[in-house]
Amino acid sequence: MEKFLFKNGLQLALMPIKGIRSVSIGIFTGAGCVFEDNKTTGISHLIEHMVFKGTKNRSAFKIVEEIDEMGAQINAFTAKEITCFYTKSVDEQAEKCFEILSDIYFNAVFDENELKKEKNVVLEEISMVEDTPDDIIFDMLASVAFKGHVLEKPILGTAEAVKSFTTADMREHMKKYYSPLNTVVAIAGNMDIDKAVALVEKYFLNNFVSDSKKPLFPKENNSKGGNIVKIKDIEQANICIAFPCYPYDHELYYAQSVFNYIFGNGMTSRLFQKLREEQGLCYSVYSYPSVYMNNGAMTIYTGTNLNNVEKSVLSIKNEIYNIIKNGFTEKEFLRGKEQLKGGFILGQENSSALMMSIGRYLVLTGKNFDLNEKLELINKVTYEEVNEVMKNIFDFNRVSTAYVGKKTSCDIYDIIKN
Repeated sequence: MEKFLFKNGLQLALMPIKGIRSVSIGIFTGAGCVFEDNKTTGISHLIEHMVFKGTKNRSAFKIVEEIDEMGAQINAFTAKEITCFYTKSVDEQAEKCFEILSDIYFNAVFDENELKKEKNVVLEEISMVEDTPDDIIFDMLASVAFKGHVLEKPILGTAEAVKSFTTADMREHMKKYYSPLNTVVAIAGNMDIDKAVALVEKYFLNNFVSDSKKPLFPKENNSKGGNIVKIKDIEQANICIAFPCYPYDHELYYAQSVFNYIFGNGMTSRLFQKLREEQGLCYSVYSYPSVYMNNGAMTIYTGTNLNNVEKSVLSIKNEIYNIIKNGFTEKEFLRGKEQLKGGFILGQENSSALMMSIGRYLVLTGKNFDLNEKLELINKVTYEEVNEVMKNIFDFNRVSTAYVGKKTSCDIYDIIKN
């Protein structure tokens, strides 16, 4: 990866890829719900929507029409700590994509009528999550796993907050966070550094109106966990269990990822083999680490029949205690490393994935994403490190549980805690 730092603090991350014709471009900003309060919760996500609703130079339709005419792709997402706007195109259309990204990033008009309509769209999105139990349960879980911490907030915000936002609120938020010191332009594909620098200088460098400093990421979460339940008349009982885990870019980050493959990621994992293959309690069961700067949560999810709720929770608990007491085999450890390495390599073999990796890593950590260095770190993970991770993660004094489904007499939190 090549990195270029401009005088105003804007950073460029470039991953040239020989032998392909695509170019993926991403504009990453350190803006998300961790930088919002109760009054502004969800504003980063609404801004992400609104920049596509028209600029000084283009209507909403014109933006997507020009992208389609090039055979390109454009999209955006808001996460807990970042917002990203990105395109993917053939190399000969890369400059046009740069110009369109610049237009939506700097020239969004935030038309009042469009804002009214887009608020309704976001409110429908919030309602859709509420009606999707295997979505809402993760927001519910965050509200207890990170209780009292900004990570407890949902990315979409609340309906009340979304309804209250004005164009002035959005412009003020952008002024605070959409600054060169808080922005990274990431490119992966068929482009060299000279052209990349020239395009950033032409379309981004001098267009910023804010010189705000990069915000500080929130400190470590000290929540003691808890339980949350939502009774819904649905067929499947949805269960989540979470423990605090190591944060993004921690020295044990990859050891933690190896352990996750052993315990709950994939068809050979302990959870899948026990709950689905041996006991037939569920169709879906898995674990994954949600990692942020300074914080993390190892989450276990399963969906099961109402009659199997207690059996499923007890089975998960037994697997946790079993692996803590008896450990894991050398074969499982080696397999977990290869799964992690294979997934990592295969996940980086296209320009979009590489652009996402280098952009996210640079805007969050300020450091270069070196693919070979990351592979070396995975190769260096030891059995002892994974064992250390395993024993530190399962802190039952800070466990959190969430349940969505029909009313059950089973107390998930009590089972896990006791």
